[in-house]
Amino acid sequence: MGDDALGFLDAVGLDRVDLVGHSMGGVVAVLVAQHSPWRVVRRVLEGTPAPSPRKSIATVRPEAEPAFDWAMVLAVRAEPDRPTLPGWRGSP
Repeated sequence: MGDDALGFLDAVGLDRVDLVGHSMGGVVAVLVAQHSPWRVVRRVLEGTPAPSPRKSIATVRPEAEPAFDWAMVLAVRAEPDRPTLPGWRGSP
C-alpha cells in the first residue's frame, strides 16, 4: 500500500505532501514517510497501531462468500505481521 501511495503521488505530480492516516492508513503513512521522508512535510496519525512486528494470528476465511475482497484481508494483515521496510522496530 505504501508503494501504491507513492505511485499515486508520482502520477498526480505531488512532490511534497501532508499525510493523514487513520487505522491501517496510518501505517501506510508511516511506510511512505520512512521510504521517502523528503516527500512528507507533516503526518497526522489517528487510531494507528504501533509500527512494530506482531505475532501472526491465523486468518480464517468465512464459510459463506464474503461481501468483501478476501485477498485484501490477507494483504493488509501481512505488513504489520512481517514489516518489509527497514527501520520498523524489530525488523531487519
